[in-house]
Amino acid sequence: MIPAGTHASEDEAHAALNALQETAHRGRTPRGGQEFGAYGERRIDAWGDRPNTKKSWRSTWKCVIGKAPFFDSSVESITFGELRDWAARLLQQKSDKTGKPIDWQTAKHALFLVKRVFVDAEGDGMIDESPAIKVKLPKRQRTSKGWDYLRQDEIDSLLAMPDLPEKQRSAFAFAIYAGPREGELCALRWEHLHLWDDHPHVEYFASWDTATKNGEPRRGEILPMVLPYLLRWWELSG
Repeated sequence: MIPAGTHASEDEAHAALNALQETAHRGRTPRGGQEFGAYGERRIDAWGDRPNTKKSWRSTWKCVIGKAPFFDSSVESITFGELRDWAARLLQQKSDKTGKPIDWQTAKHALFLVKRVFVDAEGDGMIDESPAIKVKLPKRQRTSKGWDYLRQDEIDSLLAMPDLPEKQRSAFAFAIYAGPREGELCALRWEHLHLWDDHPHVEYFASWDTATKNGEPRRGEILPMVLPYLLRWWELSG
């Protein structure tokens, strides 16, 4: 017998029973009508990815996908229409931390996780086909000006500002020419900078207070135009 669980009303129980009978008729037995949220959490734990990646996924699952109206629904009951409507409104969802709408990358990340969980559900025989295959985010709204960057004359003006403290001047020069991530720059220590080698270079071992983004140390070249700034910064640091 297929366990149907408990329900709040007789109508709800009949609806669940009809769904189970239809599923059995198609030759597919659901595993107890697993809730999508709980099933997804277990799948994330089972994926063989780096700890930092899993930490990011768990956060997105809880803070973003956890607010989806289908989060507590059984996996096999979720429809394409529900997922389509959720994705259409996803960029309007507000972040718990900032109170502002989540950014495009976070929304893209959330949709990726939902799609991956449904692929696993299909592999586990819970559904015949993922309802999320054709779900897309709305087209990204871009400003007319678009993305910009500092031109060389602007870089020169910034680094030549007379009131700019020397340590900040060196940090700006390193950030511009070496291109570290923000967390990598803040976690940098002098022992990671090899300024007197034949080929000056930097090694990034951490981002903020954790490992680097991909979990592996990475190495970058220190270009000739930034080396004098770093040497000056080292002198000022005593």
